[in-house]
Formats: sequence, C-alpha cells, structure tokens
Amino acid sequence: MSLQFKTVSLTFGGQDTMTSQVNFPAAVNSASVALQGFSLSYSDGNQEVSTIQVGVSSITVSGTHVSFTVTLVMRDDSGHSAVGNVSALVIADVSEG
Repeated sequence: MSLQFKTVSLTFGGQDTMTSQVNFPAAVNSASVALQGFSLSYSDGNQEVSTIQVGVSSITVSGTHVSFTVTLVMRDDSGHSAVGNVSALVIADVSEG
C-alpha cells in the first residue's frame, strides 16, 4: 500500500459540471479528491452574485482509474453563468507490485 497524489486542473466554459478521470500505475484500493482552489468570473462583465457552488462528488474507483465530478456554479438573478477553473488533488491508495 502506498499513497500517490495527482493534481488535475479543469477549465469551465459555461457548463456547471465536469467529469474527470486520473490513471495510476497500479490498482487503486481507495481514493479521495480534495478541492485545492478555484477561480470564477462572468464572461460578460460584472454582475451581482446570487449563487456560488463549488464541489467534488461521485468519486469512483475502477482498477487503475479514479473518476470524479466537479461542480462550479456562479449565477446572478438574471441567469448569467460564469466561467472559471478548478484545481483538485486526487489522493489514491495504490497497490504495490
């Protein structure tokens, strides 16, 4: 058993969720994903903000792969959506040999 770490950067262009997959060199026993940071902005200028939501969910392990979903939402009262970036850290317990 050894812990391995991989960083993933995702760029959002108007969609609210993205799914990502990370590959490790051996079978993954378990995994967690931590949000490292994010940035958000409106592509069409300044707007008042009514909702901000950022998170990681649906973490699944299959063989050497770890998949997860990232949510990045910022909206105002008129429905404008934001663009932005999320950085996530995948922490995996990987089998040795």
